[in-house]
Amino acid sequence: MMFTGPFCEHDLRNTTFCTHSPCQHNGTCILVQSPAGICLCEPGHVGEFCEKRVPFCQENPCRNNGLFLR
Repeated sequence: MMFTGPFCEHDLRNTTFCTHSPCQHNGTCILVQSPAGICLCEPGHVGEFCEKRVPFCQENPCRNNGLFLR
């Protein structure tokens, strides 16, 4: 199927994952291999579309044995 909508007015041939900005909470949409993509989430958010909020310390933001201090 190359078109969608009640009157087949939306052309899907040039549609990618990022076309409609699916990432929430200031997440960044990155095309991996067009038309596929992923959302890179800001700290404090996770999920396919950055839709889930997690407490900042819970996501363990520190790497390489770093210690997070509030």
